[in-house]
Amino acid sequence: MAESIKKLHEICQKPVINRNTWYPRNFSRKISIYFTWFFILLRIRTFPVVILMWITGIIGCYLLTFGTYWNYVAGVLVLQFWFILDHVDGELARYWKEVSAKGMFKDKLNHILVHPLIFLGIGIGMYNQFNNPIMLIFGGFTAYFLVFQDFINIAKRDSIFYHNIRNKINIKEKIIFKNLLFKKVTEFVYKVPGMMNIVTLAAFFNLLYYTFLFYAITFPIMILIKIVYNLNIPDSKFK
Repeated sequence: MAESIKKLHEICQKPVINRNTWYPRNFSRKISIYFTWFFILLRIRTFPVVILMWITGIIGCYLLTFGTYWNYVAGVLVLQFWFILDHVDGELARYWKEVSAKGMFKDKLNHILVHPLIFLGIGIGMYNQFNNPIMLIFGGFTAYFLVFQDFINIAKRDSIFYHNIRNKINIKEKIIFKNLLFKKVTEFVYKVPGMMNIVTLAAFFNLLYYTFLFYAITFPIMILIKIVYNLNIPDSKFK
């Protein structure tokens, strides 16, 4: 018999919930714990959920490619479920005591796979809707920069990690930029879950075309700003 929801919250969510943004804390984790409870009841471990998560993300992005209103809505709803499963994966890992570097690697692969497919799927959908090949270029271009963003983050974390190891610096130091309003706004707009929630609302209100163009135009600019910003940080303050 699985523990109560309250007990599972203590075991599976409390260790990490303070690191989550507003949306996971107040919405997605309130739903994910019930799926976690169900999977524990069935004695299901993390790996099947990881596979389900990958499949769900791909299906959600595939639905976007049809280019109709209801396919867009169905696609973003499936992607919201994918995001909930992303929480379930970690919650199960904490319950079954399977938290590991390999598990974090699988989680990162999930994001690197699905994030660019969202805009690639929308680009194909916009092409099918408007028969405009420019939409395919925009979709591919935005998907590329989404992958690029993930690799920038990985490269920065690895660089800082190896520098700290070599110089025996405390590696628990947080790897963040200065806590500026600009940073908070851009992270909400250009990172999951904020970006995905904006796309979800745009799909429901039939504004996905304008949202897609906004990201296609501004996302590459934001990544270039991020690169220039990092390159201009003095070595002593690169953290």
